[in-house]
Amino acid sequence: GLTQIGSYNGHTATVFSMYYDAVHGQLFSAAQDGQLLCWGPEGVPVGRMDIQSHYVCSVSVLPRSGTVLAAAVPNVEEGRPVEGSCLLGFTPPPTVPRVGTWTPRGKLQAPNRGIISFAVPLGDGDVFVMGEDTAASDPSAPVRDIVYVYDAARGGPMDRLTPLRAYAEHTEMVTTAAAWAQNPNVFATAGRDHTILVWDRRVEGSVGMFGELNPAKGRAEAHSDMVSALDTTENFLISSCVDSFMCIWDFRQLSMTHGSAAGPVVRMQIDETPILKMAVTGAPHSRLAALSTYRGLHVMDFTNMTAPLTVGIQPPLDSKFQFHDLRWAGGQPVFFAASESSEIVVAGVTF
Repeated sequence: GLTQIGSYNGHTATVFSMYYDAVHGQLFSAAQDGQLLCWGPEGVPVGRMDIQSHYVCSVSVLPRSGTVLAAAVPNVEEGRPVEGSCLLGFTPPPTVPRVGTWTPRGKLQAPNRGIISFAVPLGDGDVFVMGEDTAASDPSAPVRDIVYVYDAARGGPMDRLTPLRAYAEHTEMVTTAAAWAQNPNVFATAGRDHTILVWDRRVEGSVGMFGELNPAKGRAEAHSDMVSALDTTENFLISSCVDSFMCIWDFRQLSMTHGSAAGPVVRMQIDETPILKMAVTGAPHSRLAALSTYRGLHVMDFTNMTAPLTVGIQPPLDSKFQFHDLRWAGGQPVFFAASESSEIVVAGVTF
């Protein structure tokens, strides 16, 4: 079953993004209230990063240095010059456990003054991938959607970082990315152009794509609408979409050469409503996914891929909220769900 076992209360507005740092057992959350919180295991905030001037749409933690990365869009206020989107960095306090003040590490401006939608760690170092959409800042630009690879271990403040790679193959906003745990160089990206592209940071162009040919568009499409989340487990990539479908793809079916494509291993609906988020990383076993649809929270066990089992959360949480982000608590049968209210729901899973 799936039940609510607690809640974290510290924000005063909708929580949009979370990240669970399994190395230190800490949950990070960013909300519309301009606060980025670090939570202790008892559900009490042990660290705060004040980002009043910005609205954070993605938060993550680099494994080696513990740097917190927050993709942030400036709040537009009358009479203030409009800044571009940026990636804010924060260095952890030197204590163990990490309690207290997080020091700003500077900010990396969007290279083309666009909107940064995410920053996702690659491997166990300080390499990360970042997505930028430049349609709003420069509608005339031939390429609007760029995926960058950076290495924050090269020292110095964030504003001095230069990209190791810049990939420009997506045709609409890139909304999500996932690193393949089996290979620290390989990752996938997806977004509003319905495609999932696979990359190897040692190679200049994409090394494959997941999807099936859409004859009208002359290219492979993974879904029929915006891809809402990507995650990886074992040799699989999981994708969820606002078209109400989730798919499981197998990296081993790609030849890892430019233009190679592979179709889904599994394509299924949870209910008939859009899937807002999905998470597998950190689940108690490698074939368990947490999902959020318009009808609430679900867990899906896909140990048997031909007949996955899905359980929905019990009322009243089934349709009380929509949940914007989901994170497993590092191998425990527990996940966090960021609700439309300011509450982070703690959900417990029993088998």
